[in-house]
Amino acid sequence: MNTPTLSTNKIIVFIVFICAALMTSLFVFHVSQKPVHPVLSQDTGVIFPVARDIKSFELVTAENQPFQQKNFYHHWTLLFFGFTHCSYVCPTTLDMMNHVYDKLAGKYPNLQVVLISLDPERDTPESLKKYTHSFNPTFIGVTGKIQELRKLQSQLGIFFCA
Repeated sequence: MNTPTLSTNKIIVFIVFICAALMTSLFVFHVSQKPVHPVLSQDTGVIFPVARDIKSFELVTAENQPFQQKNFYHHWTLLFFGFTHCSYVCPTTLDMMNHVYDKLAGKYPNLQVVLISLDPERDTPESLKKYTHSFNPTFIGVTGKIQELRKLQSQLGIFFCA
């Protein structure tokens, strides 16, 4: 009695089929997965219930103009503390601020978005201008001496190590 045997060609075709099915499954699984990125805080920011009485400080804009407490008077300001060499959070936040700015600028025509650098040694006015304007040409980059930055950030409850 002859026992049926599988030919070598049939075995090879079967193995190729299994490998192709596994590779297709892995590809579909990989494509269907969401990219893994650090999750930003769900906080939408802080809106102070009443205007803060900001004490004197002296910083400089990317346009080499003084930036002082009077720059906060009589309009809304979206304020962000960060730096130009930040790889993920800062550009993501500025991009989100740009989208918010587009939605709010019509209702609040004097709205300003300000990035205050926490890295004044590397963030020159020129680099801040290039960085902020890459998100929106109306955004304001601000830097200054550490002592002056601390005057402002401590009044707003912003903590950083320099």
